[in-house]
Amino acid sequence: ENNDRDGKAKEMDDKIKKHKKKIKELEGKMKEAETREENLRKAVEASNGKTQTIQSRVEELETLYDTEKRKARRLFNVIEDMKGKIRVYLRARPFSTSEKERGSTSQVLNFPDEYA
Repeated sequence: ENNDRDGKAKEMDDKIKKHKKKIKELEGKMKEAETREENLRKAVEASNGKTQTIQSRVEELETLYDTEKRKARRLFNVIEDMKGKIRVYLRARPFSTSEKERGSTSQVLNFPDEYA
C-alpha cells in the first residue's frame, strides 16, 4: 500500500513538473508575443506619422497645382485675347477652279493699307 502511494505520489510529482515546464514555455511564448505586439505598435505609430506627413505634402501640392492651373488659365485667356487683336495682313489661298480655267497666273501681292 505504501509502495502504491509512493508510486502515485511520484506520478503526481512528474505531472506537476511537466505542467510547470509547460507553464514556463507558455510564459516565454507570451513574453515574445508581447514584445512583437509592442514592436508592431511602434511600427504602426511610425507609419501613421509618415502617412500624416505624406498627406500634408499632398494637400500642399494640390494647393500649388490649383494655383498654377489658375495662372495657366489666366495666361491662356490673355493669349486668346491677344490673338483676337492681331490684325490679319495677308491671307493666302490656292487658285480656285474657275481661276485656273481662265488661265489666271497673276497673284495679287499688294493690298490696300490704311497707312498707305
